[in-house]
Amino acid sequence: MQHYLETIDREFCEKTHFEGWFNDPLVNHPTIKFAKVESKNDYFNLCDQFLAYRENFARVLKSAGIDCLICPVSAFTAPPLDQPPLLHCWGWNYCALYNFLDYPAGVVPMNLVNEGDEAELAQFGRGDGVTGYRNDDRKAEDQVLVDAVVKLSAGCRGLPVGVQVAGLRFRDEICLRIMNELESSAKFDRFSLIDKRLKK
Repeated sequence: MQHYLETIDREFCEKTHFEGWFNDPLVNHPTIKFAKVESKNDYFNLCDQFLAYRENFARVLKSAGIDCLICPVSAFTAPPLDQPPLLHCWGWNYCALYNFLDYPAGVVPMNLVNEGDEAELAQFGRGDGVTGYRNDDRKAEDQVLVDAVVKLSAGCRGLPVGVQVAGLRFRDEICLRIMNELESSAKFDRFSLIDKRLKK
């Protein structure tokens, strides 16, 4: 990577060529802007850090003998589209990591939200839902989001609850096998939701 950066620095890059590429819609992404990427060197350094992170992540999983991870899809039900973007960001936090790592991942419905789930969520909203913060300002901001999630998730009984399965790169078949095993064991009737809608 370092050799490549030095080569680029030595080359004469026409302004219309390189900067045009850097402003391409696929490259000029909010995530890159969030990472404060302002030059080609910043971009390639970020790529270098990403590759190192992905390699370390895979090494830790392999050393622990982990082939696949079974984890939540989201902490709450999907919010309506007219809600603040930050609320939507909270929803994809659980999926973003595996997308970032380029890992095969999928979601399997396992059950439906029940009365007990709703009661637990309501209790979470009334209690100290957000704990462990050293910064009171950050805690207050997140508490606002927690309150919004509790309010928006009220009345979600009957919606599907799924789990996410994520596997190592290029091992898609293991991920699919585990998803199939989970789906078979849960015996979730995916068409029951459609039937209920049609009967209304």
